[in-house]
Amino acid sequence: MVQDPAQYHWSSYRHHALGHTDTRLQPHVQYLALDRDTETRQAAYRHLFRSALEEKAIDDIRHALQQGQTVGSEKFKEAMSVASGVRRTQSRRGRPVKPSNDVIEKLDQTDFGF
Repeated sequence: MVQDPAQYHWSSYRHHALGHTDTRLQPHVQYLALDRDTETRQAAYRHLFRSALEEKAIDDIRHALQQGQTVGSEKFKEAMSVASGVRRTQSRRGRPVKPSNDVIEKLDQTDFGF
């Protein structure tokens, strides 16, 4: 993780927030709707990234990254699981628990069954 979005090399933040030209990017309708004036639009875009995440949200993101899981609502997680074909929950560690079999009667030590 980086402290400032401008530090992340693959982000479009520098282009949208700081005015660094990147010819690979096309302006998005939502970005252009922030303001007609370029400098004001860039300031508005920077403002979108000013709020800090709550510590619990950061912990959830870190945990999901470590586990290779999706972060979001249950509906979003399920949609991502279906779209990617990857199971969204972790399996229990270790061997599967053997199911109890109540049908088989326990035999007495002296009962040989004949």
